[in-house]
Amino acid sequence: MRRNRAAEPDPEELPTLEELKSEYIEYLLDRTFRNKTETARILNISRTALYYRISIHHLGGQESFAYPPTRKSLSSH
Repeated sequence: MRRNRAAEPDPEELPTLEELKSEYIEYLLDRTFRNKTETARILNISRTALYYRISIHHLGGQESFAYPPTRKSLSSH
């Protein structure tokens, strides 16, 4: 079976792995109604790791996140 090279996307237009990670985390946060415990469980990572990823990917919309999360910042979300 031959592949049609004309139909292949331009590598410059494809999302990077970091962009895909960011989009997937944002998608899960939306699906869990911003429930970080549930989002972390789905991703099989700790909540601390999720807060770190939220901070490096600048996710969360209007919310502000501190990393590492403090007891106060965890209780406010």
